[in-house]
Amino acid sequence: LGGYYLSGLDRCMVASLGTGTSFIYVNQDKHVHAGGTGIGGALLAALARNGLHIDDVGEFMELALKGDINHTDLLIKDISMSSVDYLTGDVTVANMAKITEESSPEDYAYGVCNLVFQNVGVMAILADRSNMTGKIVVMGSIGRSKVARQIFDAVGNLFGYEFIVPDEALYGVAIG
Repeated sequence: LGGYYLSGLDRCMVASLGTGTSFIYVNQDKHVHAGGTGIGGALLAALARNGLHIDDVGEFMELALKGDINHTDLLIKDISMSSVDYLTGDVTVANMAKITEESSPEDYAYGVCNLVFQNVGVMAILADRSNMTGKIVVMGSIGRSKVARQIFDAVGNLFGYEFIVPDEALYGVAIG
């Protein structure tokens, strides 16, 4: 309800991005749990800690801003000379498929962030398919990071959705 309130929208899908992620459809009359996933901040933190020995998730996400998806994910352009329907060459086919022991810390960090935020974004859109709001409101602190915003924007552009991360997204649960 906090995401709905902060968004100012008549209806929306709220993605509560915490340890895991839950999806809630909200309008003036109802709120309905539309699904969830174990993918969220806990996975991001575990992969940061175990992959690069970084305990500060904010530091890890800053590092990710210097990474390159061309060095992390298998993309459509890696396996096809042309786009597939509406999927352009820069769309991920397999998350982190290009990560090796020789990968840079920046590329590893980007690959992990892309894995988490891309999958949360796609799942939020799928959870909203029956409501077709076109708006995903993201709650939680990690969703406010610059790398999360970039990835959510890319997912939104691909599917014709808008991802909204209110300034007060950290306080969404308390406001609700």
